[in-house]
Amino acid sequence: MLTGSPPFYSPNRDQMFKNIVSQPLSLKPYFSSEASDLLQKLLENNVLFPQPHHRLASTEEAKRHPFFRSIPWTRLYNREISPPFRPKVNDSSHLDEQKIADSPPAPMTSLEKQALMFDQFTYNEAAALN
Repeated sequence: MLTGSPPFYSPNRDQMFKNIVSQPLSLKPYFSSEASDLLQKLLENNVLFPQPHHRLASTEEAKRHPFFRSIPWTRLYNREISPPFRPKVNDSSHLDEQKIADSPPAPMTSLEKQALMFDQFTYNEAAALN
């Protein structure tokens, strides 16, 4: 999660699900103690002998975790904080142009399908008044 890869990853999907249930969480040594504690509490997987006090039970409890102590939640909720990074929406320079060209079209909504039925329909208000 903090490294860009899932903690229980396996190329075999069934094995990955088994790992989630049965394997201990392996944390990177460079994680801060707050990050390690947060991940352990979020990913508590002791299914046979669950220990609720080892798991974050609510959103509020997660927000109070020391990992998030620098976040002013009310200001964030009210959108009073500028994001540290704003991606350029129209910038596609990082995308593979060939993949974009090969992408299938998005499925049409029912409204778009209905609009196609009237594709050749024209309406001239002046002609209707004569």
